[in-house]
Amino acid sequence: MLNREVRTICPSCNKLITGKVYEEKGKVFLEKACPEDGVFRDMLSSNAGLFQDRMSLLDHVSPNRCSMEKCRKGIFKCQDHIGRKSPLAFIEITTRCNMRCPVCYANAAEKGKDMPLEDVTRIIDTIAAEDPNTHIILIGGEPTIHKDFFSILDKIKKTNLMKRTFIATNGITLADKEFCKKVHEAGIKKFYLGLMVLTEKLAGK
Repeated sequence: MLNREVRTICPSCNKLITGKVYEEKGKVFLEKACPEDGVFRDMLSSNAGLFQDRMSLLDHVSPNRCSMEKCRKGIFKCQDHIGRKSPLAFIEITTRCNMRCPVCYANAAEKGKDMPLEDVTRIIDTIAAEDPNTHIILIGGEPTIHKDFFSILDKIKKTNLMKRTFIATNGITLADKEFCKKVHEAGIKKFYLGLMVLTEKLAGK
């Protein structure tokens, strides 16, 4: 059962206060009490299981002891932030894509470029050496169309990072049964699916 004390901010006076994140009837709530403005309670998630799964990404990160006052003044790296590790590493292995979604954040194109395998390998080796608990997310463009995609997965597997690796994909290549089977056999079990739905107006029809 989730029950965790957190540092948070009063939504009224903006002061740093202590709060509690807890589970109740399958949902997750944040409750905080300000000496001046009273008690506040907000629902963080309607699905406690999904919430805890997502929060597990942060379990190996040291607690944030940062002075909230310093951060609010715009100091990006205060003394308490220096040396903190990132729970996620996004590796853009290609700028090529097999879709042309006008709302996509990525500047992807059919004639984009794949990151050289040796560069991807160097990044993976660095992650494995400095923080093997980092979660790797392969992104693009569409990462599954990288010409050395399965060599990259093999490298990740050899460095024991596979269990924390995700693929951000539009799912088109995974619709091919044999390709999907090969990805599964390589060890990938987690995906971020980007689903784009265009109206005829947006599509220019």
